[in-house]
Order: sequence, then C-alpha cells, then structure tokens
Amino acid sequence: MSINYQNQKDGYFLELKTKLIRDVLTSKPSAPGGRYSRRDDEFIVADFNVVGTRLAASKTDGSLRFWRLLNNSEPTDQDPIVIFRPHLRAVESLHWKPKSDSQVATVGNDKYIKIWNSIKGIAIKEIDTEEEKNFIIRWSGDSKYILSLTKSNKLVIVDAESGKIIEKYEFEHSVFDATWNNNSSFIFVGLGNGSIDVFLFKDEKINRVTTLFGHTAAIKSLRLGRKAQHLFAGAHDGSISIWSLDDLTLERVIADVDEPVHSIDVTRDGTYIAATYEDGETTRIYDALSGELFHAIPQAVLGVKCFPVFRFLPTKTTYIYSTPRGELFITLKNPEQIREKIRAPYNS
Repeated sequence: MSINYQNQKDGYFLELKTKLIRDVLTSKPSAPGGRYSRRDDEFIVADFNVVGTRLAASKTDGSLRFWRLLNNSEPTDQDPIVIFRPHLRAVESLHWKPKSDSQVATVGNDKYIKIWNSIKGIAIKEIDTEEEKNFIIRWSGDSKYILSLTKSNKLVIVDAESGKIIEKYEFEHSVFDATWNNNSSFIFVGLGNGSIDVFLFKDEKINRVTTLFGHTAAIKSLRLGRKAQHLFAGAHDGSISIWSLDDLTLERVIADVDEPVHSIDVTRDGTYIAATYEDGETTRIYDALSGELFHAIPQAVLGVKCFPVFRFLPTKTTYIYSTPRGELFITLKNPEQIREKIRAPYNS
C-alpha cells in the first residue's frame, strides 16, 4: 500500500534526527586473529525503563542486551552489556520494573521468569512458574506482582519479591497480550477470538468482570495510556481500537491498513499511537484523537526472522525502531533545529 506523505500533517517527526545505537559484534572471526564480521541477527523486542535512562533488547541469536542512555536520551558510545544465553531460547518478552531504573524481567519460552540487574548484567532472581512456554511478561504498576502468559493459553501471576505463585487462569481461546491498569487493580487480556477479557485483581484473586468485543480477529497487542484514561488494542484484522476506561466503551477505530497489526505503542501523553505490521507495511504513527496518519517509517518493516520493533521513549516524544538488517535506531530532537527556532523571531 503506497503512502501519500503530503497527507502527513505533523512536521515534528520529520524534524527528528536518527542515530544508530551502537551494538557489540557477536559473530566469530572468519579466521584466527581475523576481524569480526557483523551478524544480521534481528531484534525481537526492545524497551526503555520508566525514566528513559536504560534500554533492553533481545535478538534472534538468543542474546539479551542492556544500554545506558545519556540525559538527552543519546546512547553512549560504549558497547552494551550482553548476556548470551539468558533463557533456553531467545527472550520473547521483557518488561522493566516500574519503580526501578535498573531491574528488568524476561521470559524466553521456558518455565522461568528471570529478573536482571541491568547495570551489572546479572540475574538476581529466577521464578519457576510451573508452566512451560512463557512468552509475555508484565509487571504490575505497584511492582508487587508479575503476570505471564503461556503458549498453552494460561495466565500466571506471581509475587515479584517471594516468587510465590498467586493465581493461575486458563483461557478457552488463544492469548496474545496482556496489560495491568496503573494501580494494579485490573488486568486486560487480548484473545484469539478478537475479544478482550477484563479481570478484577483484588486480595490476590482474579475475577473476570466483563469482556470487550470490537474486533473480528485476534488481539495482538494491548497498551494503556499513561494517564490510564484509555486502553489501546491492535488486532490481526488490521484495526486499532481505543477504549474509554471510564465506562469501557469503544471510542474510535483506526482501520486504514489491510494488514495484521503486530504491535502498538502509545506516547506518554496518549497523543500518538504507533503500529507495526506483519505483512510488510511500514510502521505508522497516528494521531490518537483523529486517527489521522502523521508519519511513516519506511525502514521499520518485516524482516526475515522477526516483525519490526518500535517503542516510544517514556519521557519524551521520540522513539526507537529496528530494521531487517539487525539494526536499532533512536530518533532524537535536532539541537540545530531547536536553536534555529529560538533565533528566528529575533532575526526576522
């Protein structure tokens, strides 16, 4: 599907500069004493900590990486800390602890939830969920609990401190993503039949209170706005739905791409929504209120092994994205453009 860039109304994204995030070379030299050659291992998932000072990412070579970012979100010129085999298989999901800038939890299609100190690059806790093939992980907003989804369609909730299993729930349909609300009292789970199950979490028990219906195919990605006013859902039918959390009603749908949505993300203020796609469409950024396309990222497309990675920075409206060549880019405000805008009124 071709994109008419003249219809992109927001010049802000076009003014951002793009910088490649330095990555360590992990391949073996072709001969003893030879130079290392770059491997095009693709990124599976990447995300920032809550204050935007650290970045974690996993790759298809099975490695987990941690970068420290500077105050202006610029990556350092140092190689990341690399854990070469954090799980039996590659990390499929990671999530930073909300009340910490250094701890991040991971799952890798096995039985375990692992919590890492990203500064030292060491595992500080391993939790046995007693369930195989965990592939989605989410901390609760108060950092007390962690939920995991398994490929056998189960939800597991554990106490993050003790590792104790609090609750388990098995679904009739396939599960694809889940998120807590900000005060950890509700859990939303996206299902294969296009619905979203809503659970009340109280006194360490979960109870399904309602189900939201708004899509005709699997809910692939769920995000909550930072101010907890809206729930955002991306679906395999190519649409993005926006739900009011005041009364759980459907407010609007964005459906201008006829391709399965792989993932969505939302800016810190809920102004913009980004969507990545499974069949080759470029990653797109939309206005959340109008549903209008504001920007597209031609390099952020489907790779040979993985779907594109995209995440907004939690502290400002910039973002990271991956390419099929195994690269990770970060966009930053251009200081020269900022200075020009400041000087312009006085030079006119």
